[in-house]
Amino acid sequence: MLNKNWLRAGLVVMTAAGMASAHLFADGLKPTAGEALSVGATYKITWKEQFNHAKGTNIDLSTDGGSTWTTIKENFNDAQGDNSFNWTVAGTATATAKIRICQHDGGTVKACADADNTNSLTSAPNGNYVLVTSAFTIGSSTGIHSVSAASGAFTVDFRPETRNVDVSFGLSESKPVLLQAFDTQGRLLATLVQGDFAAGNHKLSLFSNRLDASGNSLIFKLKVGNQVQSHTWNGIR
Repeated sequence: MLNKNWLRAGLVVMTAAGMASAHLFADGLKPTAGEALSVGATYKITWKEQFNHAKGTNIDLSTDGGSTWTTIKENFNDAQGDNSFNWTVAGTATATAKIRICQHDGGTVKACADADNTNSLTSAPNGNYVLVTSAFTIGSSTGIHSVSAASGAFTVDFRPETRNVDVSFGLSESKPVLLQAFDTQGRLLATLVQGDFAAGNHKLSLFSNRLDASGNSLIFKLKVGNQVQSHTWNGIR
């Protein structure tokens, strides 16, 4: 758990040589406690630095609350002030994930050890400055969630007699959504949904006079971010 005074003012630690000022600040560090990320999604990790160490910053991930760590970016080219790294979320689903920013001197001490999971300067003068988030959640989905256990990623109910379609899908976070209908030759028939949707479950009733079921099959494609899921309607209800 991050110390409240350190959250406000940065870390100051005692070493054998006396006082040493923090090189990393919690202000601006993300992700923070309670956030829910999804495997496969891209998330921006941010932090602030008082001083940069050229090629001396590693970004680490723990999926077990800080017991063990895996480096997701080594020797990040950091800078004084605000820093960010676009991380494509990997790892297993967990409610105790943590991110660690480890700033080292690029010389004798080149990486944090698993034990360096507190916000401290581990040794002087060539030790590590370590910044650790509170726990956040990594989900196994990449964006499209099942609406119910039996429904799959999304459901489509098309009624050719009225050219109406009912669509259900769920999102783990706010995302742009594109829903289109194609014939079996891959030709685009209609764009049914295009816009931003909030996290949660969505049920939509849609109509398009371009939905031609004369070929007895239609393919509905739902795109959320970079993920695409398909549903084939084959005339059997």
